[in-house]
Amino acid sequence: LTTRLLNEDEVEAHCHALQELLDAVIGTSSFHLAHDKVNLYCRLKRHLGERYVFRVYELEGKIVGFSTYLLDGKALVAHRVGIDYSVNQQVKLYQNMLYDFIQAAFDEGAREVQFGRTALEIKSTVGAEPQTLTFYLRHPRFWMNMLVQPFLNIVPPTDWVQRRPFKEYPGEPESTEVAQVTEV
Repeated sequence: LTTRLLNEDEVEAHCHALQELLDAVIGTSSFHLAHDKVNLYCRLKRHLGERYVFRVYELEGKIVGFSTYLLDGKALVAHRVGIDYSVNQQVKLYQNMLYDFIQAAFDEGAREVQFGRTALEIKSTVGAEPQTLTFYLRHPRFWMNMLVQPFLNIVPPTDWVQRRPFKEYPGEPESTEVAQVTEV
């Protein structure tokens, strides 16, 4: 498995293959508000330059994954990934992406990595801790707000086991709690 960074022209040149990888990830979700297109990431790369990083993962010369992140002050914000699930287990593709986000944070001098709201258990295996997130959604038309509210309430919380890969401090109880997080 090899990795390399792409510029905006290279992202555009590989747009079709990258879109297939993104669609594979989106297809695993039971609920999503929008269906992203890779050309959005091309525009982000063009607009944000070095602050928006696009990395591809190749196996035997074929692109099998990608990850993007944004450098926002002292935070590295993991943005999107695309994965060929047929090789994910063989080369631990997603796990390597998480490690690469952490390495990039060190390299860039970031003080934190924001991993996002999905795949909570595997992210906790690299030391991620859950944070409470609040969002506000308001449509300009009152009646649309009334229609959206019930849909937000039907998204069930995700049960997952919080992993703790680092040794606990003396006197701190080990936790095997099951966390519930609602993904939206």
